[in-house]
Amino acid sequence: MLQTGCDGNADVVINAAWDASTPIAELTITALPFDPDHIIDSLEAQAESERPDFSDLEVEMLDYEPLEDDRFEEASRPWLALRDTVQHLADSLNAIDRSAPGYATQYTRFRQLYTRLAQRAAERDDALRRLGGDQMDLARRAATAAESLRTWEYGVYADYAEIAGSEVLRSGREAAEATTDGNGEAHFNLAPGRWWLVARYADPENPFMEYHWNVRLTVSMLPVRLPMTLGNSERRWRH
Repeated sequence: MLQTGCDGNADVVINAAWDASTPIAELTITALPFDPDHIIDSLEAQAESERPDFSDLEVEMLDYEPLEDDRFEEASRPWLALRDTVQHLADSLNAIDRSAPGYATQYTRFRQLYTRLAQRAAERDDALRRLGGDQMDLARRAATAAESLRTWEYGVYADYAEIAGSEVLRSGREAAEATTDGNGEAHFNLAPGRWWLVARYADPENPFMEYHWNVRLTVSMLPVRLPMTLGNSERRWRH
């Protein structure tokens, strides 16, 4: 049962589902006291170079149809697993101040994993070259474009963690994280104020895409139940 905490916080229950009968399990959700997309938009607006344009390639990826066998999945699985680990660690770093205890250690690990991710991408490309075919060509071009885009983002978003840390201090509230269970439920106990619930989940039918949520929520002392569905998500390139 939803209830107001004795500390003045409120229970927030997330119900994540693909549809009325299919929950989204193991969806990691981060509650931030600031809008991460606003920071990203501001940094991109100040960038010295334009964001690389791969709009034509993204149309091809959106139109992707799965192979009849699992060759692409087998070739891509190690890279995708490490890519998700790197992204999760990056999200965690973005939610804490650079001066926080343990930040330097986590950032070093992030740099090491990022280097390994590039190695895994190269290994995947080699495997895909051996497979051949139009879809394999698409996968190779997508991998090359993704590396180019990540390189651009790495420079443009360099100050993200510092700005995010300042926003956390200004709000007086710490970020929180929860993961949905088998029923698609995740629970938070949040202080009153504005929050942004951020999550991402790989598209189960398209290895190039993912679903991204950045849902704004105003918390008072009253309990809240919030859906996270395809309707309030954005389908993005999983680069």
